[in-house]
Amino acid sequence: MLRTLVPLRPPPSGNPVSATSRDALGAIALSVPADARTLALLLVHELQHTKLGALADLVPLHRPGGPARYRAPWRLDPRPVGALLQGAYAHLGVAEVWRCRRHEGTSAALEYAYWREQTIRAVRQLADAAELTPAGRSFVADMASTLRGWRDPVDGAVEAAVRDVADASAVRWGLANLLPDPDQVARLAHAWRQGVPPEACRQASTVVPAAPRPALTMGSGPEGAVRHRLLGSGGPPGSSPSDQAYAAGNAEDALAGYRRRVAADCGDVDAWVGLALTAHHTGQPVAAGVLTSRPELVRALSHTLPDADPLALATWLAQSA
Repeated sequence: MLRTLVPLRPPPSGNPVSATSRDALGAIALSVPADARTLALLLVHELQHTKLGALADLVPLHRPGGPARYRAPWRLDPRPVGALLQGAYAHLGVAEVWRCRRHEGTSAALEYAYWREQTIRAVRQLADAAELTPAGRSFVADMASTLRGWRDPVDGAVEAAVRDVADASAVRWGLANLLPDPDQVARLAHAWRQGVPPEACRQASTVVPAAPRPALTMGSGPEGAVRHRLLGSGGPPGSSPSDQAYAAGNAEDALAGYRRRVAADCGDVDAWVGLALTAHHTGQPVAAGVLTSRPELVRALSHTLPDADPLALATWLAQSA
């Protein structure tokens, strides 16, 4: 599988980078990582790409030319089905590396649970992708079977933190890439003012064409604060009082802070993320579900109805499902 390593100059951030090409089977380009374990992780990740590229040369797994409309949980830009399949298969390997290392401490257990959960969410999308060929569907079904077989217990606090981070990335992606239909927003706003139930939200939001954006991490906003607390490193530098309250388990105080922030700035993405997470932890699962699945619609309505409580709007919108 591995024939050639091509050295790359490390980026200014110092984070390791790696890449493969379907036209250069057996070659991996990468910067020199800090330690052997990071090198192992990079090799597994890139060899997953190599294997899938070789298979795709022999057996078409999906129809070409589909639009970039899928959410890769580790990225902030929309992806076509082929890119999502490549990413999911690569991160299946990453998750298995961390599965082998999960007993090394809280940080390793967090990485395992995180990559397992995000890969599950990616594979779930692939299972519903119309572009897959029969062979592609069979391949994705086997990936799902592998993930279902990983029943390794993980500490409850780690599992809870991972669910928060995974939901947070869904909120961030929706706010970054989805544009609700303006006419639908206007009709919903009118219904809210009239005090009547919302119409059925049949009009899906449009995926906004976007340039590649930075990878999603666990390092900022409320999910970053939770991660730092879980690992015993305090709050991340510059974290807000609402993020700190959320990380400390004071969900009610955090919710009040996020509400104030959204009222002051409807474009505060971290505050919308915090609102979705604290709604879940303060016994408002219906509002949390809508804020996670349709954050762009709730934000658009909040912009049109600045005096309305976003959580009340989200709960009201749930009637249209």
